[in-house]
Amino acid sequence: MNIVSLSVENRNQASIEERFGRALTFFEKRGGVLFLSRERFWDKHGFVQQSLATTLAQRGIPVLWLDGMGWKPYKPTFSEKSSHLSVKQIPTLPGRRIGPIDFVSRKLDAFHVRHAYKRLGNPVVWIEENIDSYLAEALPNIDVFSVFDDPHHLPKEVLGRASLIVTQNSFAKELIGEPKKTRVALPPMEITGRTFDIVPPFRTAFDFPERVMGCVGSLMAPDFDVSLLEFLVATQKDIGFIAAGRTNSESQHRIDTLKAYKNFIYVPWQPRKKASALWQRLQVSLLLYGDYPKQEGGFPTRALEAFYFGIPCVATDIAKTHDLNDLVFRSNDPAIIIEKARELLETQKEIIKAKYERLAYRMNPKLHLARVAEFLEGKDATDW
Repeated sequence: MNIVSLSVENRNQASIEERFGRALTFFEKRGGVLFLSRERFWDKHGFVQQSLATTLAQRGIPVLWLDGMGWKPYKPTFSEKSSHLSVKQIPTLPGRRIGPIDFVSRKLDAFHVRHAYKRLGNPVVWIEENIDSYLAEALPNIDVFSVFDDPHHLPKEVLGRASLIVTQNSFAKELIGEPKKTRVALPPMEITGRTFDIVPPFRTAFDFPERVMGCVGSLMAPDFDVSLLEFLVATQKDIGFIAAGRTNSESQHRIDTLKAYKNFIYVPWQPRKKASALWQRLQVSLLLYGDYPKQEGGFPTRALEAFYFGIPCVATDIAKTHDLNDLVFRSNDPAIIIEKARELLETQKEIIKAKYERLAYRMNPKLHLARVAEFLEGKDATDW
């Protein structure tokens, strides 16, 4: 890294820390943050949105996250524990398909939400992904609504009452159509020395191609374009391909078929911390997303991980990749994708390091929190 880029990085970090310090004062005055989500954000697979809660808790801000709903025992998975962070589910009654039971359960659900709010005092209420309308009505206020992957099926009650709507990409922002209170903020994610285990590169068979491209992350169809992966593996036999991540029944069957090719390896899902061996073996990261409406509000966080390891990316050109802007080459033409991917095999890591710094700045959890606090205080940031 040259002196100029190091100086810019230091200035950016200093600016973030200063703004985050002011944000902490705001969150402290409010008594903390109450996160609510209908889906699980704290299961074993985890989501990067957890970093908002852990970043606040590490600095002494009380955080309570009501993570999903259910009547069976729920044990969230923590990467980092804190006495200031509590994660629980909203307890419901079994047998909710029966009308009278559902009626009573809804009353109890709303009671638990109101009790959680009062416990913190006057917390910032932050909805992640979605909650049912009757729970939204139980809340005195809704400060922030973070739109997750599906921007097409959003609760009108939450959209209407939220002071700030945060989307992961510009497509979702335009779709919502609330320009005065909708802002784009890339998913919060920070990579530190503790994010990945220090291990040797992933070992492949002696006859596996030396040059390797790969897909690390969700491989679940139709969000993942299995057909494109099949084409690349079958036609580029001098290139090795590694696919690693979660699958569903459709994609797993087709990936199992690809195992017949000597230039293909499948690795089941593993925690992010364990993935460093795979990243070290790749020379190009393939972000092969399918055009799937229920994922049009998402953002490819794996790009940041690839850049961290000095790996360039090629992506399909869809809504969730548009905000990568000039950081990643995008196309939906298989021939053009492989042509560009082959060119990137020789990319200098210093070029990718600069891209990592730019994307890491935009995805910094502290900056995310600072922007939200500034907006809620009436000091809307200009660098969303």
